[in-house]
Amino acid sequence: MKLNSCPLIKFVAGGDVDSRTPLWFALLQMPTLNSAYRRYFSGIKKADCLLAAKTRNSHFMRIILEPAVPRRRPDLTSFLHKPLEHYRDILKLLQTILNNAKVIDDEYPALAKVVQEMQV
Repeated sequence: MKLNSCPLIKFVAGGDVDSRTPLWFALLQMPTLNSAYRRYFSGIKKADCLLAAKTRNSHFMRIILEPAVPRRRPDLTSFLHKPLEHYRDILKLLQTILNNAKVIDDEYPALAKVVQEMQV
């Protein structure tokens, strides 16, 4: 992949991806983002089951517990669920912004579309 073929790099560098705003850029990237999260969501149940099965194995438990995980660090289950928490947090923040935005704002249509795409 050429460096200049990446939409984000073009956007940050001032190239004309869609020279409106970062929100329009986010809208352009929604299919990619949704695809990645759908893939993650479709595998989380299987990952939880696999982790539950592995935790019954003493050798596996020794590997993940030695050295001890500091209390403030997430455990393996929390780590597996972090992307889900992130997605929910981002959606909640965008919904709050949308609820406080005026329909006449230039960004409103793009923001509404991003929120709609994330809710599907």
